[in-house]
Amino acid sequence: MVSLVVLVYVLCEGLSVAATVWLSYWSEHVDSAAMRVDLLIFVVLQLVSVVFIYLRAYVLYMGTVQGSTRLFRQLLLRMLHAPMAFFESTPLGRLANRFTSDVYVADETLPTTWGALLVTAITVLYTVGTIVGVTPLFAVILVPIAMGYIQSQRYYIQTSRELQRLESISKSPVLSLFGETVEGISTIRAGDAAAGAFKERMHMLVDRNVQALFLNFSVSCWLSVRLEFAGTAVASFAGLCAVWQHGSATSSLFAGFAGVSLSYAFTMTKYLSQSVTNYSSLQTQMISIERIDEYIQLPLEQGQLLAVSAPPSSWPQTGTIEFMDVNLRYQPHMPRVLDRLSFIIPSQAKIGVVGRTGAGKSSVMAALLRLVELESGRILLDKVDIASLPLHTLRRAVSIIPQEPVLFSGSIRSNLDPFALYDDAALWAAVKQVNVASVTSLDDFVNERGGNFSVGERQLLCIARALVKQSKVVLMDEATASVDVNTDRLIQARFRQAFSTCTTITIAHRLDTIMDADRVLVMDQGNVAEFDAPAILLQNPQGIFYQLSRQGTT
Repeated sequence: MVSLVVLVYVLCEGLSVAATVWLSYWSEHVDSAAMRVDLLIFVVLQLVSVVFIYLRAYVLYMGTVQGSTRLFRQLLLRMLHAPMAFFESTPLGRLANRFTSDVYVADETLPTTWGALLVTAITVLYTVGTIVGVTPLFAVILVPIAMGYIQSQRYYIQTSRELQRLESISKSPVLSLFGETVEGISTIRAGDAAAGAFKERMHMLVDRNVQALFLNFSVSCWLSVRLEFAGTAVASFAGLCAVWQHGSATSSLFAGFAGVSLSYAFTMTKYLSQSVTNYSSLQTQMISIERIDEYIQLPLEQGQLLAVSAPPSSWPQTGTIEFMDVNLRYQPHMPRVLDRLSFIIPSQAKIGVVGRTGAGKSSVMAALLRLVELESGRILLDKVDIASLPLHTLRRAVSIIPQEPVLFSGSIRSNLDPFALYDDAALWAAVKQVNVASVTSLDDFVNERGGNFSVGERQLLCIARALVKQSKVVLMDEATASVDVNTDRLIQARFRQAFSTCTTITIAHRLDTIMDADRVLVMDQGNVAEFDAPAILLQNPQGIFYQLSRQGTT
């Protein structure tokens, strides 16, 4: 596609030069008998040139649209299937910048700059070719001029890129300090010393930014002087060579062609300047493509491809879970968060998971959902090793009610069933079962992040979402940590009622949450410290669960 774009641009500029050369030939070779033919040739050249102008725009933008679309799809695919560790270590603003400003550059800015660079660069080449074709002696002078131009261009581009980066870096502290000043203006005004300190700091930061801007402007002026000199040299030597060769010219058309070459030579400065500017802009904009490509090269989560033998569609049927010597660490250089963890959860069991901070409670859920791949060991779900399953198959079989209830902008229907897999009767039955009083219809609007619902209502809607899936395994990750006691009791009552026939694992923040559980898994340093019924664990004053119960929370 790139070759086609360049070819069309070369032909388009070539037709423009051909029309000018033909006009020069026509003016020097007036023949009334051939007037109509000459006029027809000139008109045809102009019409074909117009067609190619539209064609080059079409080819350029079609090519860039295809390229940017392919880039965006690959970027989106990588983000949807990137490991969770990537999102934990990458700021949200950086991700948003890739999908906004960098994608905008690929869609809008880059095609324009690329097209302008092709036009100016090809025009310069045609200009030089025309001058050399008319006055071959100019080729001798062209070599040192071209060497000086290339050296100046290379020096400018390297320096300008660094100065632009320096200007961007120095601007961020100015904007940050401005925002901080606006937020704390009342506190700053309360003390004269604070106001003076903020003024001095702002002056210093603005001076740094202006210094970078001034240097960038100075470098542009430095380049302009050299480009003006190069353009003037080209025009001057082209004129001298034309005069030098005029005496030895045998063709009567030499004067006309020499005039064409000189007219092109006088525009050389403009096109040289535009070529350097466009090339510098192109290199700067290609940084956005490099940043997108950096994310495209990210590794995918293991298990994105389909397994060789998928489980039956009815899997899982019982919800039995077995951890077998599971070892897990989030990064190769970090310590294990699960260390030879082994336990069995029978079908339809109600299990609570407790432990001190850093004991490995949430890591149990991460391992079960394969948010992080195991270092060693096996996890069986209904006797099937989850490592052999495609990730979408595993995660479709398990429902999760997160600690922070997540709702998306849209309707109740789209939040309960985003892929439109279930009918309205099933969705409404789930809503009625959790009894969210404020929901009157599946078409009720949900604001961004569920802002028009309370935390408790959002939690109940997440329970309804899990109900719709009818999973045999349900995970609840400290889901009541941010609500009051009464709402906590309401959510727990609805949760127990809704998933009475499922295997449930609740990572508890309040011990009251899991006092009616069948068994409690007490985690300590990534392993099982205690695993029994709550009543039995409370009989051991030396046990961790007993000590946690005295504190009231985990």
